[in-house]
Amino acid sequence: MKLNTEMNDVKTLGHGGSQLSTRSQMKRIRASNQRIPKWAYLLFIILAAFVTYRILQHRASEIKTAQPPARPASVAKVVTKDVPLYLDEIGTCAAHETVQVQAQVSGQITARHFQDGSDVKKGDPLFTIDPRPYQATFDQAKAQAAC
Repeated sequence: MKLNTEMNDVKTLGHGGSQLSTRSQMKRIRASNQRIPKWAYLLFIILAAFVTYRILQHRASEIKTAQPPARPASVAKVVTKDVPLYLDEIGTCAAHETVQVQAQVSGQITARHFQDGSDVKKGDPLFTIDPRPYQATFDQAKAQAAC
């Protein structure tokens, strides 16, 4: 009944443009009469929360499957002991001191009586020179002296 009364008021006040305003009034009245019930809002919130939960759950499972599997690790007991020290370097090695050895006689060396880097003392034999040429010269001089 209220609807009819309001329409009648609009018709009497309108003077010519009453049909346009009547239609807009009708739409407003229908919209106000068709309100969304409170349970629909509650249902929408519950559905939105459920969809959000499922999306987050799906992403979490994707992250878990994307991680590489754990690799096995071997375990050993700790032991204290000396470890040899190795030094691998590229370069040259030079002695702290070097000595030039001059031979008193010339000849072929047949033996060497020291190791590289070893200490030697005065009077230690260093080399053995082939005695055959000297022995031959000695024997020749001895033979000439006997004649």
